[in-house]
Amino acid sequence: MAFPMSDRQSTPEMMVPEQHPDRPIATATEDRLGRSEFVARLARALVTPTGRASGVVIGLNGPWGSGKSSILNLLAEECGAAAKRENRPAPVVVRFDPWLVSGRDDLVSRFIKELNAEIRKVGTAHPEIKATLLELANRLAVYGKDLSAGVGWLLFGNVPLGGTFMSGLFQFIAALTGRVTTLDAQRETVRKCLAGVPVPIIVLIDELDRVEDAEVRTVAQLVRAVADFPGISYLLAYDRVRVVEALGDKNVDRGAAYLEKIVQLEVRVPSSLSEEIGKLLDEALQRLADLGVLPAQWSADTRFVTLRHVLVPSVLPTPRDLRRATGMFAVLVGMLRREIDWVDLLGYSVLLAKMPRVVDAIQRRPEAFTIDFLTPNWYRFAGGNERTSEERLKDFNLTSDAPEAKLLAFLFPCFAEKEAADEPPPSRMLRTLEGLNTVLRLGLVPGVIAHEDFGTFVGLDAERKQRDVQRRIDDGTIGQFLHGLLHAYPDFDDPDPVGTILLFFGLAPISPEHRVPLHQLEDQAHTFHRFVHRSIQLKPSLAPAVVTAVERMLSDGKFELVARFLEMESEDHGFDTFHAKVGMFGRAFGSWPRTRREDIERLRDKFRTAIQSAQTGGTLLQSLRTLIPIIFGIRMGAWNEGCCASLSQSVAADQIAFLSFVQLWTDVPEPSLEGLDGMLDTSVLCRRLAEFRYAEDTLFNDPVVKTAMEKAHRAVEQHQRSSATAGS
Repeated sequence: MAFPMSDRQSTPEMMVPEQHPDRPIATATEDRLGRSEFVARLARALVTPTGRASGVVIGLNGPWGSGKSSILNLLAEECGAAAKRENRPAPVVVRFDPWLVSGRDDLVSRFIKELNAEIRKVGTAHPEIKATLLELANRLAVYGKDLSAGVGWLLFGNVPLGGTFMSGLFQFIAALTGRVTTLDAQRETVRKCLAGVPVPIIVLIDELDRVEDAEVRTVAQLVRAVADFPGISYLLAYDRVRVVEALGDKNVDRGAAYLEKIVQLEVRVPSSLSEEIGKLLDEALQRLADLGVLPAQWSADTRFVTLRHVLVPSVLPTPRDLRRATGMFAVLVGMLRREIDWVDLLGYSVLLAKMPRVVDAIQRRPEAFTIDFLTPNWYRFAGGNERTSEERLKDFNLTSDAPEAKLLAFLFPCFAEKEAADEPPPSRMLRTLEGLNTVLRLGLVPGVIAHEDFGTFVGLDAERKQRDVQRRIDDGTIGQFLHGLLHAYPDFDDPDPVGTILLFFGLAPISPEHRVPLHQLEDQAHTFHRFVHRSIQLKPSLAPAVVTAVERMLSDGKFELVARFLEMESEDHGFDTFHAKVGMFGRAFGSWPRTRREDIERLRDKFRTAIQSAQTGGTLLQSLRTLIPIIFGIRMGAWNEGCCASLSQSVAADQIAFLSFVQLWTDVPEPSLEGLDGMLDTSVLCRRLAEFRYAEDTLFNDPVVKTAMEKAHRAVEQHQRSSATAGS
């Protein structure tokens, strides 16, 4: 039976890994690393087949977190179980943790008291041996009192002269003058009592490597002082490097020689295999999934699979490392799972447990770790000259092949040579400043919308959704809301997904008077592209709604958004391979298509029909904000000779069509005449420009028209100069 002396020895009821990640396991039922055979062998070394203590002193060597305390718990349980199986009285198992005792003198007296208490407890439980054990307890009490009185001098007579030496000496002299029986005589009496004790006494000393150097030496001398008693076996758990350093007073050779005089057999804690650590991680996460904290299909998350490979076993080599990280994760995911992706929270929890220096740097300057649009780190990935990943890693004394560096690269791409190209990352990630600040603040950044609010919005009817969107347009928060909805939308069931998609990505009829800058159109197109990919990735049932919404946009004349969306999807599926496209972080869009190829083929056909019909019907130019739909039509073969002739005729005969086309053409920094090849007959455009320049028309006084005409004439003149140079 064991006597718990610290929180290192916990009862099964107390073991809640999510709340106490640093506590060891308490019983064999919790053993997930298969230590039972190893523990059984240790028990057989400590107790002979006849049921007596072997008297051996075994050292259990392992670094912090390797599971030494867990093995001691299992060993105490196994010693009792073995006695029960063999129908013998329970052994006296003494658990001693010097870390909980302050002072060298207290260590000795406390040890003897605990040994005495356990002997009395076993004697009380077994009347047939009670008298023998009580006599032993009494003898030990007297011996322990005299032994501890001068321990500072007796055990450490070789320390330099000073208060400790003189105090110990005076105590020792006082003990000698007041003692009736010598220590040697008392030792002999204790030995005779032990010879008649029919049960083994097993002393398990834990955390020897956590105490001060002087206290390590005290425990070592204490073991030597009583180690030759028959009927007592010892197992000392420690980190050899730390204990040798303490025993030798920084002289490693001397310390090693000293340890060899005490320990007869030293064994290492069995190393944890990667499969074992991985199993512990999976079990911890499954417990959270059972509580509804993680997604039901958490183990199939491709980012988790990647992170697991990074963590196990290189970053989390020991059970304690893993328990600390998953314990922190259980707390963080409970608070932030609706705002931050759970895989990122797991990685951040490992940073907290293993890399506190990095976390300190993150807290001081979070923007240095994130990649938001147009931030310094974004420029690096867009081809700028910001610090390289190797330079950043050097700040933490890491190289790119270090396991910790791979964790940093996973969470923060600024530490990666290039971003992974397997699939688009999910939302709510630490690589964004908003996400990282949310974790650092343990709550939403001011102005950020809570995850639950998006669920409320999705559940509204069409009219109330429209009012909510209009309110956000009026107060200027629609962009932030749309950004959050992009991430949160797949998490909720929308009764009208087509209506919601059209509400955000087909907001209003477009006219020449309602012009939107090209970069805003690009932002909207990329946002819609990401929205579609994420939604279909996480909820494939949304695919038909996306197709229906795009068809509705076409019928409503939203050609720009549909053209850019189809252009990106065509690149994803490899339709228009001659126009290779590279993503923001150097990743080809085609790396991760989510839509079905047949759906994109059908939408391309519908776009071809719609743009041809709009052009021949004379309504196309009036509905465009840019020439993107026509350019895409040319690339995919939808803009045929008939469309080219029709547009040329409109520009030649219709002044409104002419002015609309010129404004669309020049709505870029450097328009060129060559860029119009295949779109219309450029000679017709040049003639109309020349006619308009010399015409007496009040429209020329309009600032917008005037600017467009000036840019158009410069483009024509540049073309003429280039042609003349080429001809000469």
